[in-house]
Amino acid sequence: FCKEQADFKQNSIEKSDEKLAKLGATIEKLSAEIADLNADIAALGKKISKLEEDMAKEKKKRDKEHKDYVKKDTDVTEAIEACRAAIEALKKPKEDMTKDAKVDLVQVAALSKRYPTNPQLQMITALLEQKPPSYVFRSNDIIQLLQRLLVDFKDNKQQLFEDEFALKEIFDEKMLGMQNEKKFKTAEKKKKAAISDAKTEDKEAKEADKKAETDAKDSDKEFLDELTKQCQTKAEEWDQRSTARTAELTAISEATEILKAGVDPNYGANKKLVGLQVAATASSFLQRVQVHRGAGRRDAVAAQTELVHRTLRLLDASA
Repeated sequence: FCKEQADFKQNSIEKSDEKLAKLGATIEKLSAEIADLNADIAALGKKISKLEEDMAKEKKKRDKEHKDYVKKDTDVTEAIEACRAAIEALKKPKEDMTKDAKVDLVQVAALSKRYPTNPQLQMITALLEQKPPSYVFRSNDIIQLLQRLLVDFKDNKQQLFEDEFALKEIFDEKMLGMQNEKKFKTAEKKKKAAISDAKTEDKEAKEADKKAETDAKDSDKEFLDELTKQCQTKAEEWDQRSTARTAELTAISEATEILKAGVDPNYGANKKLVGLQVAATASSFLQRVQVHRGAGRRDAVAAQTELVHRTLRLLDASA
């Protein structure tokens, strides 16, 4: 029983060791993979944050560019309207010219502050400063200046529009690239996070299996230790009983030899006497003497037998 149970438990412990080794290797591998995934996730998170910062900066820059464009476009649009109004006023007959013509020209001349390098504006300003004002008598010349100025402002407006369009196109392309990169990195981060979660769950399950297997192994080892201890005690007790039994058997054997040594010589004589008694029809004096002697021998055998019994009882008591 002891050997069978000990072998069974030892086999269970060895199987547990093999399973624990595999579980330990799997857990270690999963831990390394999870660490790598988490590092990638953290790096992707930083890249996404950097992209968001860059996108915010680009948006802020673009908003400023568009705001500047709107202001410049408003200014040039007002300049175009002022030129058109002045041309219409100057095209009227001289007798119909009113203060409106001067007002319109003054508005056009005021544009020189915005466009100080424009030659047409400088000439119109000079004409307005003459006394008496020459715009009444030289209206055709001023109209030509205004028309050239109008063309310049229209070209300026078109250039502003084209520049704004180009800047917006650059911005949109850059933003689209960053948005796509953010989208891809976000998807990659999400995918790796899902894989990390799955591996973490698997790792936790393996760790639970490892703990359960460790507890089972410890229980088997505890049982084996206790079994070994009990079996060793039983074996020692068996050895003691075997030694005592051997001593008993030796004592019985010796007692038997003693008994035989005292009985055998008389046994042959008794047998002969018994034969003679059967053959004779009447007992003789010699026969009666032999019978008497035989009775004495039987008493001696009985005494020796009692001695053997006492010896056996003493042996049993000592056991």
